[in-house]
Order: sequence, then C-alpha cells, then structure tokens
Amino acid sequence: MNSYSKSWKLLIQSRGRSFIFSTSTPVPVAAAAHAAVRVAKHETWRRKAIWNRVKDFQLLTGIPVTSHIISLIVGSEDKALQASRHLLQAGFHVTAIRPPTVPPNSCR
Repeated sequence: MNSYSKSWKLLIQSRGRSFIFSTSTPVPVAAAAHAAVRVAKHETWRRKAIWNRVKDFQLLTGIPVTSHIISLIVGSEDKALQASRHLLQAGFHVTAIRPPTVPPNSCR
C-alpha cells in the first residue's frame, strides 16, 4: 500500500465513521441525546413525572418495577409482534424484542 492510499484510508476511517460502521451513532442523534440530558438536568419535574407514571403502572398491574424501562415477557414471537401492533394502534411505539436478542419463547 503506498502512502497516498494509506492517507486516504486514514482520512475515511477518522472522518467517515457512519459510512464505514453502519451501527455508529449519527452526529444528530448524539446531539439530541446531549440536549435531552441537559433538559433532564434542569427540568427535574420531567423526571418526577416519569417516576409517577412508573408508580401508577405498578399500582395498576401489581408488577413490581424498579425502572422506567419495563420489560414484559409475552413468550412467542407471534405474541410479541401482535402486542407491538396492538400498542402501535393505541398510539404507543413499542417494538417487539425477539431472538437472537432474547432466548426463544421469552420475547418481550
């Protein structure tokens, strides 16, 4: 490899990460996450509102939860996809978590 092609390779690797690595975080997503953290730090009422919803969920379902991220195991892939579609029709974008992310028959 000559020095000219090596220079190009280094340039692409250092400046074109989202082109080379399709799983890298795009800059706008990182900026949005940073802005969200700043808002959460300064507007504490938002965090309190989330925790109030978590407590309401626990009271309504009887499911003990300790996080605002709640994983409900529904079993098969079909059930998880059906639940996801039902929730989307109700206005909630909740994706089904299926194998290989979770073991078979433990879809969420």
